[in-house]
Amino acid sequence: MNVRPKYGYSVVSAQGSSFAEACDKVVSTVAGLAGTLVRVVFFGDPADRAEYVRHLGIIEKTLEKRFGDSRPVFSYVPQPPMGGSVAAECHILDDDSATVLYKSVASERYMVVECGSFREVIAGGLRGDIHAPLKEQCEKLFSSASAILSAEGMVTDDIVRQWNYIEDITGFVGEYQNYQVFNDARTCFYESGEWPCGYPAATGIGAGPCGVVVDFNAVRGGDVQTLPLDNGLQVPAHDYSQNVLLGAEDGYFRTRTTPKFERGKAVLSRGSLMSYISGTASIRGEKSVGAGDVIAQTVTTMENIDYLVSPENLARYGATVSVGAPHYDLLRVYVKRREDMPAVRDYMCERYPMTSLLFLNTDVCRSELLVEIEGVASYENEKHN
Repeated sequence: MNVRPKYGYSVVSAQGSSFAEACDKVVSTVAGLAGTLVRVVFFGDPADRAEYVRHLGIIEKTLEKRFGDSRPVFSYVPQPPMGGSVAAECHILDDDSATVLYKSVASERYMVVECGSFREVIAGGLRGDIHAPLKEQCEKLFSSASAILSAEGMVTDDIVRQWNYIEDITGFVGEYQNYQVFNDARTCFYESGEWPCGYPAATGIGAGPCGVVVDFNAVRGGDVQTLPLDNGLQVPAHDYSQNVLLGAEDGYFRTRTTPKFERGKAVLSRGSLMSYISGTASIRGEKSVGAGDVIAQTVTTMENIDYLVSPENLARYGATVSVGAPHYDLLRVYVKRREDMPAVRDYMCERYPMTSLLFLNTDVCRSELLVEIEGVASYENEKHN
């Protein structure tokens, strides 16, 4: 078989008298999930960078105790979860025919999933020196990403999904905005690529005291096709005007570079189709809408996502599905104001009762935006060309 295997998603959370106790409870539950665990993203609320590093060590030791050499890729994101002091989003391989390889390069552990000639790299928790300037952190972690891709005979163009967690994302150091510094570094990393199938789906989201953390998936080979998905309701992020970008221009590019991602990415394989949904907010065109009203912003955000992954929109990009709307396997919901979380949770749980939902308190990429949502959509009874 040369197809992309199927994945499932699960959200686990726990309370504890300490981070270690809550982490152990989460990992104990995670270890009992059916299938092969390939990625676990942990969420918590460290007080500062020193505590973040200490938490990282606890997570790593707990995972190694449970999984040994078969430890999944993991990352730790300082975003307080709703419903527990520690939460974990689990990505699970649900295909016995696939081969799983545990590898490392440049001191970074990652996984490779193989089905015949199809290969998928799963990498996570890439970081630089947490105390270094943001630009240096980005250069280090993107160097690690390049080393992983090179070791697997891949290039940047093969990245289909990327997660970017940025401490104090809307903050400034002097005249440079943190998110813009990251975007400039990402643009430099992507310069070597030709991107014939569009940029990856991606999320650029705020986080607590972690510096910058990046996860990614890359695919190559087999009977697999990837398609970039735009949203007719929104300007593609990589085409934003300078009017919505903040901070000083990059010294190398002589401009503020745009966020290099697609609104979504469809992955087609024989008999299956799924879509990665990039971090999406209440933006129409390139302007934020629904100022001050978190539910209005949530409604607009989901309207954007519903349109993005609709069969009609997929057909515009060469993918056709036989029937109906997609199913959301996973939706991760970022809420800026802690007091807004119960209302957003109630709205989302009522409308998506069969979806794995995760609610996190964190900043988003624009000061006026109150909510951002990302996820994974799948389709039953599909046909594709």
